[in-house]
Amino acid sequence: MSLNMWLILAEGKPPEFGYDDLVVERLPVPTPQNFLELLFLEICNVKIEPCVETKRTISSYPQEFDGYCGTQEIGWYWHQIYYPQDGPDKLFEVLRSNHLPDTDFIWRFGWRNLGQYGSVGYRHGILKLKFGTEDSKSKFEKVWFQYFGVIPQFRAETDDERRREEQIAKFEGPDV
Repeated sequence: MSLNMWLILAEGKPPEFGYDDLVVERLPVPTPQNFLELLFLEICNVKIEPCVETKRTISSYPQEFDGYCGTQEIGWYWHQIYYPQDGPDKLFEVLRSNHLPDTDFIWRFGWRNLGQYGSVGYRHGILKLKFGTEDSKSKFEKVWFQYFGVIPQFRAETDDERRREEQIAKFEGPDV
């Protein structure tokens, strides 16, 4: 598979946890944010600073929130969309890399509402990656396996997926 092209995570997606996993099994729930903190440590030896909210739009439906984790020089940007109605799927998130050496990512996922625990049930959407070197790809795969316990497998992004992503990016705006 070629470097410097967008790849899609095809196999080895993060596990999705349910209510029983949290309440009965009391399993620790892995999150994209915790994974990314480990990835930044591995790739560039940077400890990511706590996330900062930069924009909040609660006067509209859905409610939207923007911010970044790390610094504006290195880390990732995040965009959350919250639907405050009843139902299990209320919170959706997009993470985009910001100056991670030799690795770009766009990660879309949702959080399923699990009773009184709130929005803690991870639901995978799509993870797009672009690696600049084999070393950065190997480091990503190593940290992914260590954290999620599954081997990531990638495929090339299709033209239809690329066009869809371009449409979504227009809708979300340049800051996402």
